[in-house]
Amino acid sequence: MYYVRVGTLDQPTDIKPDIHIYTSSKQPWVIIPDGVPSVTEYYERSDVWSQENLARRKVLEPLQSVHWDQWVIEARRKRKLAMENSGAAVESKSLS
Repeated sequence: MYYVRVGTLDQPTDIKPDIHIYTSSKQPWVIIPDGVPSVTEYYERSDVWSQENLARRKVLEPLQSVHWDQWVIEARRKRKLAMENSGAAVESKSLS
């Protein structure tokens, strides 16, 4: 499962938010339209999401975990390779 930030899309105005989160830190010029849910911090998914969306997430969660593990392994491999190519020490050194 991936989350896409609307502002990164080519046509961000085509997508409207389901809910505004972290509104306690929003800028005063950000106007939240009437009728659009908003919360000062984050929220409990079960309070906001439909049963269909909750069920879909439950099915996808194991896949997300596997993907994350693979991403971490690949990121570490790339970091090690970059350090080797730059001549930096790959092994961490003790400060003692």
